[in-house]
Amino acid sequence: MLLSIIVPVYNVERYLPRCLDSLLRQGLQPGEYEIICVNDGSPDNSAVILADYVQVFPKIVRVVKQKHQGLSSARNAGMQLAQGEYVAFVDSDDYVVDKAYHFLLEHFCQDKPDVVCFGHKGISTDGVMEEDIEAKPYGQVVFEGNGCTACGKGVNMNVWSKLYRRDFLEKHNIQFVPVMSEDVVFNIEVFWRNPAKVRITDCDVYRNELKNENALMHTSDRPQVLSQLNDLLYDLGVLNQYMQAEQQEIRQFAKQLINSILQSFYSKAYRILLSPKEWKRLMQRRKSLILNEINADSEPTFVGRFVARLKNLSGKFYTSYLLGRMLYWTIN
Repeated sequence: MLLSIIVPVYNVERYLPRCLDSLLRQGLQPGEYEIICVNDGSPDNSAVILADYVQVFPKIVRVVKQKHQGLSSARNAGMQLAQGEYVAFVDSDDYVVDKAYHFLLEHFCQDKPDVVCFGHKGISTDGVMEEDIEAKPYGQVVFEGNGCTACGKGVNMNVWSKLYRRDFLEKHNIQFVPVMSEDVVFNIEVFWRNPAKVRITDCDVYRNELKNENALMHTSDRPQVLSQLNDLLYDLGVLNQYMQAEQQEIRQFAKQLINSILQSFYSKAYRILLSPKEWKRLMQRRKSLILNEINADSEPTFVGRFVARLKNLSGKFYTSYLLGRMLYWTIN
């Protein structure tokens, strides 16, 4: 079997048929690939939809049921059952261009690279297949090298824009951990292990639904924001271990990711009004985890550098947090 496609399913009845239909049009024959759907205790009609697909495509679609444990657990459950030489991850509200995986396997996997990276495009079609007549698999290799070198080439951290050689993941026991930035942590673990051959292509075949993602990331619901802030602090703690890596490329890569998470942390903190006590508690946790500050010099504009420095000051002074929050809402 060439490919195992792992699809976590939770509360996605509006998007699920579009996703599965696209995966059944990948130009691969039964026996060459499998679609492993992990029903993570979905409360909607997703289970009924999955049962219909299993009945019609029993040689391709497999369904695993579990109590709701989250995205990381669902992906790990799929990985345990995967039989393909390569593993792909697809979110159930996204879809893949027709015959994309056949093209990737045929053109970029013949000599068994450990990781193949490809492109994606964000969409907001709310479950409708986008009309894109140019959406067909094509592209070429734009970089090839080991994992450490790939880190310096701006490789993105989404797991759904890659093919992973399954025996490489199993050899290093690489799995998802239950953090908010599970894709980031998974991929930095992959590249930290320095796979011998990583291929980055300009093949643009994955379609990422932005509607649900934007609603979650830009919420101002107080309990959700507080939960996200705590999750991001946990993510920082996980990423901090990679700052001690022997490879300079991995350390620099981890630093960039930490910088990005810090930016997200402060931006989320500005979405609600935290009390001095709440802010002090968060900052104590943040300082105990990592010493890195946001790299203000990497910002291209004066305003960007000012905002970055203001975020760093927010970690020391509550008044800076209030000023940053006021500026955030003025700009946004």
